[in-house]
Amino acid sequence: DRHQASTAFAYSLQQQLEARENELGTTRAEIEIEKGAVISQLRDRDEAVDRMRSELRELTSKIRTLEASNQQLTSDLDVTRSNGKSELTQATGALSDNMAKIFTLEQTLSAKDIELAKALAEHQDADKKAADTARQLEQER
Repeated sequence: DRHQASTAFAYSLQQQLEARENELGTTRAEIEIEKGAVISQLRDRDEAVDRMRSELRELTSKIRTLEASNQQLTSDLDVTRSNGKSELTQATGALSDNMAKIFTLEQTLSAKDIELAKALAEHQDADKKAADTARQLEQER
């Protein structure tokens, strides 16, 4: 009778152990799936940040080109002052147009800076989440 009870108890413990091992295996698989998804999100965010940086470089280049054009127009304006009011009006209009373009591009650049800052913050959050997940995996092992 005692032997039967002892055997039944051992069998019960064996079943509990197997169930726990199955749960742990499922949990590890779920963590691996989540880890893969986080890594994929990080790659996507990295690509988005790279695209934003490229856009910022393009906008900065356009601003520099317009600023150089403004310098030339300012120089032309000085020459034109002595050549008549009509030419002065044209140069002033072109200079004004360029100033408006620079203002618009600077606004766009500012908006892109904000987008980049948000993307970098999300990237850092994702990095932290990935590190936390990795730590959890290590602790479970």
